[in-house]
Amino acid sequence: MLGVTGGMDGSTVHDQAENHTGSTSSSASTGASTGEASTKGGEKKKLRNEAEVMNKEMMELAANCEKNAPNADKFELEGKKFEVTSFIRGQKKDGASFIHDENNNKYLLRIEPANRGRLRFTYDIIVETEKLFSKKDDIPVLRAIAFGSVSKFGNSKCLVMSPYALTLYEILKFLKTFTTGCAYNVGLQTLDAIKYLHQAGYVLRNIRPDNFSVDAENERKIYLTNFRFARAHFAGGTKNKKVRASRQNFKFGVTPRYGSLAGFKEKDQGRKDDLESWIYMFYEMLDRKNALPWANKEKSKTMIEQKEQFMENKIPEVYKTVPSEFKEIVDMVRKMKYESAPDYQAIKSIVETVGKANEIDMTVCDWMGKFDDPTIRQAVIEKATDKTVDNVFTGKDDFEVTTQKGRKILNPDDVLKSEKFTWKVVCKLGSGGFGDVYKVMTEKKKIPYALKTECDAGPDKRMLRLKVELQVLEAIEEARKAPNQIDIPGRSDVYQHFVELIDRGRSKALKCKFIVMSLLGPSLEDLMKKYDVNLAEKQNPYMIAIQTMNAIQDLHNIGFLHRDMKPANFAIGLDRAEGTIFMLDFGIGKGYIDPTTGKPKTPRKRVRFFGTRRYASMAAMVFHEQGRRDDLETWIYVIFDIFDPENGLSWKHEINVEKVLLEKTPVQDPKKKYRVPDGMRMIVSYIRGMSLETTPRYQFINESIRNIAFFNGLSTQDLSKPFTWVGNLKLQDTKKKGKKKVEHFSDSKSNKLTGGSAEA
Repeated sequence: MLGVTGGMDGSTVHDQAENHTGSTSSSASTGASTGEASTKGGEKKKLRNEAEVMNKEMMELAANCEKNAPNADKFELEGKKFEVTSFIRGQKKDGASFIHDENNNKYLLRIEPANRGRLRFTYDIIVETEKLFSKKDDIPVLRAIAFGSVSKFGNSKCLVMSPYALTLYEILKFLKTFTTGCAYNVGLQTLDAIKYLHQAGYVLRNIRPDNFSVDAENERKIYLTNFRFARAHFAGGTKNKKVRASRQNFKFGVTPRYGSLAGFKEKDQGRKDDLESWIYMFYEMLDRKNALPWANKEKSKTMIEQKEQFMENKIPEVYKTVPSEFKEIVDMVRKMKYESAPDYQAIKSIVETVGKANEIDMTVCDWMGKFDDPTIRQAVIEKATDKTVDNVFTGKDDFEVTTQKGRKILNPDDVLKSEKFTWKVVCKLGSGGFGDVYKVMTEKKKIPYALKTECDAGPDKRMLRLKVELQVLEAIEEARKAPNQIDIPGRSDVYQHFVELIDRGRSKALKCKFIVMSLLGPSLEDLMKKYDVNLAEKQNPYMIAIQTMNAIQDLHNIGFLHRDMKPANFAIGLDRAEGTIFMLDFGIGKGYIDPTTGKPKTPRKRVRFFGTRRYASMAAMVFHEQGRRDDLETWIYVIFDIFDPENGLSWKHEINVEKVLLEKTPVQDPKKKYRVPDGMRMIVSYIRGMSLETTPRYQFINESIRNIAFFNGLSTQDLSKPFTWVGNLKLQDTKKKGKKKVEHFSDSKSNKLTGGSAEA
């Protein structure tokens, strides 16, 4: 069995990384100076220490997986009796588990809520692909054993099928790379899997490593296992074989790294697009460094241009390791049309011919025997939950087989009633995954408010956040009524940086809950993006820092953490309140005080990551419990970004988690020039020195900010002036010719909320 941090040759992952970064040979390094040898020795020691930490973390996680394994559940489906043996991933009522029947045959059980419809679609696809091999016992595709509802699981839909465990993505995340023979093997097997799907009448439209899995019984077999974005490709079923008409200007999402050009250009995707994505995946397995120049970068026009050049074979670097003979495959796919039927055998022959010519063993499976231990397997699954932004599907979905109705959108003049008020919709302000925000008024008073809705249930109830938002706002309202909590030395704005909670209610017709709050102006993010406000000029950044710190102090004083502070979650008021900054969006907030002791809660050993990578604390990014210290760390990143949008955060456009963590460690690179005042480093040092339980010295931080402002030429009078935008806000015209788009806060995917839940 593979050691948790072991590599292909028994070396650690870090040793492998060192070997693959062009390190000198032993003969070349013999003549190095003592100082150089010492430096290298220190680096190697550091890498080994990191490997030991990773090993310890993985073993703890493995032990935790074993400890939390569910008890065996017996159930019956389609007259067949099964028993759950171990849980694999997801949630117990919306996930996957290993099961066995009365004859101890091993299977996989997938469960999903009854109203979703996707598992039924998966079942239909599996059944259709099975028909391609109706007279064979050992087939290269999944088998559907049973499908239906099980009362024991709340009448959720259940699908029993061939057992599979790790995805190719999870394996790659651990092994880092495949050997050449293994890459060929994977390429050929995944090509076959795509062919079978197409022959069954479907296109996947999201070919990527984590949609393929290794058979749990026969590790040499690879299945296509995730049909989340598949679509029927033939009109009237597979017998007709007539390709459905292509839809134009069709907005469907893509996984940026592997997405086809048609997907990027909002065109309907066919079989050729699955093959284009397969090429990207196969090439990456052959050469992770050079094959995909756009890897680990955000979705952009540049990415489209690079993919166009790739498909025209105009990027020589791609073929540093990838055989140039494979250009013929690229040419074949590029010339195909939406309705074209691929020549799979021709593509397969090219791969096999090149492999044989180079005497490559195309049967190698690098993962054989390395994940037999269930606890290690679970640890690998858990480790792979964090993905780079270009490896996540983004955009719209057009799922056609579902019983779940979309939520109703309110129109102007629609009415929502609570026990106290009748609210009339003026317009919709925005939308989220589970609800919408509207501008509303009461029928009597023409004062505008913000009404936020949230569905009673969603695909993942843990992601419902209105409850936490309501708890925070109610706690603020209670604190405002308590005179003894209003008095904080040096402050006259206690609890003034939060919206007023006006109303709450539930609509049976919309099947949603709602809250009504005071209406605010643009966020700090929008001030820069839409109003062209320079947040870094004059007194602005210092006063933003002070007001936002005051808001944090108030939030902590009522016993809550925010856990997702960023410019988009602070907004200015309207009219007379234009000079006040309000804290927003407490959806992933959390109470940190134990009600029985009145002290901070005991930290959990491991916490699922949630937040925004650009601003998230380092503790959050390595799955540790967050405290008040982490809110302050997140806040200091926001302030650095405001002072210097260009260089304030050196990791601003980085999406690789390890690199972000490495960059966050020093915060500032002494070799670079910053517009962030030097005095801010003292605040950084103070925050870094805090422990999880430390009560922050908020007044000390604010006084430090004032002193830094004075040192940089501002006066007490300057800090008493209103923000420069007060009374001067005007939407900028982004459509003017020659107007250069300046990247600000949220143009980067590193600035998007990742993971998490209201209950995490």
